[in-house]
Amino acid sequence: MEEDQQVFWDILKTKNNNGPFKGGYYVRNDLKDFFQRLKDNNEDIVGIVVDDSYNLEVIVMDQENV
Repeated sequence: MEEDQQVFWDILKTKNNNGPFKGGYYVRNDLKDFFQRLKDNNEDIVGIVVDDSYNLEVIVMDQENV
């Protein structure tokens, strides 16, 4: 894994399953720029909430609290 990567993993769905898991599904978006704006504002991304809408909720904490 790259040093600058963050992985958000659903442990509730995978805790009793040893895999195999597969990736390789990509969606083009501007999350990279949005995440950078949060980091520039001293926010550290700790989670993402996905539901059945087209919205994602990004959960952050202040970098000062790290």
